[in-house]
Amino acid sequence: MLDRIKAESRINAVLKTKSKRKTRIDFHFLVVYEAIFYHAARRFIFLCVLAYSVAIFHFLLF
Repeated sequence: MLDRIKAESRINAVLKTKSKRKTRIDFHFLVVYEAIFYHAARRFIFLCVLAYSVAIFHFLLF
């Protein structure tokens, strides 16, 4: 949540200081980067939880 607030404040600062075309590119890059980062982080956490549960199941089984 805090990261999103920081991103929004950065976007607002960019909107105030730079030209329209440059701002659009920066905003698009920030949104794409954020989407890729959160998707990768969610996948990494899912894989960690999956590996941990498989390890626990294997430990209980054998």
